[in-house]
Amino acid sequence: MNKAVDIISRKAETKTSLISAGNLNISLQQPSVLVIHGSSADVARYERQGNDLLIVMKDGSVIRCNGYFIEDSEQHHGELVFQDDTGALTHVTFGEMDPNAPMVTMILEPVETLIAD
Repeated sequence: MNKAVDIISRKAETKTSLISAGNLNISLQQPSVLVIHGSSADVARYERQGNDLLIVMKDGSVIRCNGYFIEDSEQHHGELVFQDDTGALTHVTFGEMDPNAPMVTMILEPVETLIAD
C-alpha cells in the first residue's frame, strides 16, 4: 500500500509531498507539520528513538521522522496529522516526555483529537 505524506514547513511555509510503497524516511530540518494521507487506525504503534518519531504501521512498514522532537526557539517541534479518505483530520500528540530521558526506544501513548473544518 502506498503511503503519501505532506511535509509543511512552519517557517518557510512550503509543502513537500512524498509517496512510498514501503518504509519512508523523512528528515526534518525544522519543526514541520506532517500530514499522513490515511487513517490513524492503520498505525500499530508510535516509538521515540532519541529525537526521531517512528510510526510503525500495521502492514509492517515504518515512517521514520528524523528530528521530529527537536524544538525551535519557540519550543515548537513536529506535529502529526492524519487525513483519511473522507478528508477528516486527526491531530496526534504525545504526553509530556522527559527531555533528559535516555536515548533508548520508548513506546509512546498517542492522544488523538479530531480537527473541525
